[in-house]
Amino acid sequence: MTGFSVRTLTCPPDPMALFSGIRHLPGSFLLHSAPGFASHRYSVFSALPLQTEQREPGQPAADCIDAMIARLDLHSSKPRDYPLPGWYGLLGYELQTLIPTSPGTHGLPALRAGFYPVVFLVDHACATVSCIALEGFSDHADHLIADLQNAKIETASFQLTQPFTSNMTRDHYGDCFAKVQAYLHAGDCYQVNLAQRFHATCSGDSWAAFQQLCTALPAPMAAYFSQPDFECLSLSPERFLAISDGNISTHPIKGTRPRHQDPELDHQSASELQASEKDRAENLMIVDLLRNDLGLSCVPGSIRVTDLFAIESYANVHHMVSRIEGRLRPEIHPLKALLAAFPGGSITGAPKKRAMEIIAELEPDSRLFYCGSAFYCDVGGRLDSSILIRSLVRQNESLYCWGGGGIVADSTADSEYQETLHKVGVILRTLEGIGTSIKS
Repeated sequence: MTGFSVRTLTCPPDPMALFSGIRHLPGSFLLHSAPGFASHRYSVFSALPLQTEQREPGQPAADCIDAMIARLDLHSSKPRDYPLPGWYGLLGYELQTLIPTSPGTHGLPALRAGFYPVVFLVDHACATVSCIALEGFSDHADHLIADLQNAKIETASFQLTQPFTSNMTRDHYGDCFAKVQAYLHAGDCYQVNLAQRFHATCSGDSWAAFQQLCTALPAPMAAYFSQPDFECLSLSPERFLAISDGNISTHPIKGTRPRHQDPELDHQSASELQASEKDRAENLMIVDLLRNDLGLSCVPGSIRVTDLFAIESYANVHHMVSRIEGRLRPEIHPLKALLAAFPGGSITGAPKKRAMEIIAELEPDSRLFYCGSAFYCDVGGRLDSSILIRSLVRQNESLYCWGGGGIVADSTADSEYQETLHKVGVILRTLEGIGTSIKS
């Protein structure tokens, strides 16, 4: 069993400022939990992966997962209650090979992950910064620490060169909504998640945009991945799977209402969501779907719903969130459990396979990493992952953002269309401002 070293660094516990020192290095990433989310204690970042694994849309992923597990086995360590070195990466929505792939994947992968022998950890509860390195990688750690300490403060600027436009007009969305309703009433599905994609062109540094978005829309599972062929910026509030010491949990979001500046109106909005029979029914459908998905990997009889219809409030919306927990079967590796449940049912519909077929039929473009997952699986066997909602993908000068929502039989086109705008409105308005210029 491999060991690791932990060095405490004497620097301010500011993940954004610290990451700025190494973000120019290949394979840099930041998993950022904004202050104020008690159940999300750590931010973690690194660069310079030792090994990279990738799969294209439509390619089988099982062999890739096997290669990732083999690398973890080489460095296996005792588990800790905080992230360790290991695999950090992204899963694209089109990873599943049994589902038709939507057009326009832009040559981007459906899976890309790097094995990082050194990671930096910011503990928000204790206000500390640590460098964690596997045995034999102290020089690698020294290199990264030197970059952090010697980083120069630079001004990074970003701006849109053309504003966001949707791939669906309001009438087009209405036509797709009507087709979903026809499938629902025919008994094909109980729920289908339909999304529209927004596209803009931009110039400058996406890191500046990400920092401003984190200020406007603090999130517990934000993520920034810098790759040679794309960047992913996520302000996700939703956890997909978390696995630690054999315990597995998922926290699906289903049910949304907008926030209001007026406290009374804001309270009414949250109360309306809490009391909504439609949203409760919609949430319960996904809870049942995820109980089934967890059942693929869990000890029989261990799955239980520990929180149902809870209300969580974010900068832009109120969400209805439930929690399902189970016990992972000893022979199932956390990465295989992640693949078995992917993609998350809260962003597909139910039944999952038929819902995804309808999504592929109706949505004009690929979802890329939207509704995929940012994840890590470390050498101690700990896994955590998000659902990549409130997320953007940049490729060259193109910037893509998606907004979607679950449609059920008693949904109305106007309310569902407005919900897609509520979810991403803060993102679009923030980026459509005059521009951003941030020191980093």
